[in-house]
Amino acid sequence: MSKTKDTITKLKLFLDLDKEIEYINKMNRNGWKLVYIKGGCLYTFVKTEPDEYFTVLYCEKKENISQISTFAAQCGYENIPHTMDGLGDLLYLTGKKNEISEEFVSDISTLIEINTKIKKKFSLMTIILAVVNVLLILESAFFIADMFLFPEDIYYTIPTAIFITVFAAIYSPITIVMMRICGKYKNKIKKLEAELTIYE
Repeated sequence: MSKTKDTITKLKLFLDLDKEIEYINKMNRNGWKLVYIKGGCLYTFVKTEPDEYFTVLYCEKKENISQISTFAAQCGYENIPHTMDGLGDLLYLTGKKNEISEEFVSDISTLIEINTKIKKKFSLMTIILAVVNVLLILESAFFIADMFLFPEDIYYTIPTAIFITVFAAIYSPITIVMMRICGKYKNKIKKLEAELTIYE
């Protein structure tokens, strides 16, 4: 963590976007406004008044980002730049509590749409991780079998098998975490849809 009198940069890694926003708003309450995210893990804050700012996350198709950013600005929010701007479709928006409009992200239909898009992103990432994990496990099993079939190559196969097994061991828990996050968003969407049905 780097720190000056009025600026701090913290190293954080979040898989769960809800936890990320909770953390950012906790910093807001403590008098730190988020101004930049680098590499998805370096968060730069500047000193502000405690509980002055509030931050929200918005997910939108890339072609609509400019339009949403303009609407967000009209509602008192400013876009927080991050190094994934050109690759992703997530907007980190912050504004002073006494200036922002609740209309921007308060209606249930919008929340359902945002969470559905986020769930799709996590679902795709989970599928990719699961496929990679299965391939690593199969590859590890292949090298282990190779040790018994061709013992003369054991000095080559053992390090390779260990290397691949370690990667599989790393990917497995990450895949499980991603599956849980997908389930969390699925439940959140169901809850919002139930609320929407009640209000209709």
